[in-house]
Amino acid sequence: MQNNTLILSTLLLNLFIAFLGIGLVIPVTPTIMNELSISGATVGYMVSAFAFAQLILSPLAGRAVDKYGR
Repeated sequence: MQNNTLILSTLLLNLFIAFLGIGLVIPVTPTIMNELSISGATVGYMVSAFAFAQLILSPLAGRAVDKYGR
């Protein structure tokens, strides 16, 4: 039972850190849009491209880290 609690806590901490990163970037996007004079659609495309790249590359990066280390 102790081991399952540790695994669950680790997974939840990882999820919290991922959402914290998103939560820190999204609120400043309107400022970036105004300073760079770009449209909301462009910012949406950039966020979508980042999410798609992370979806595709995360498993590959995970395997590489397991095989070669950091």
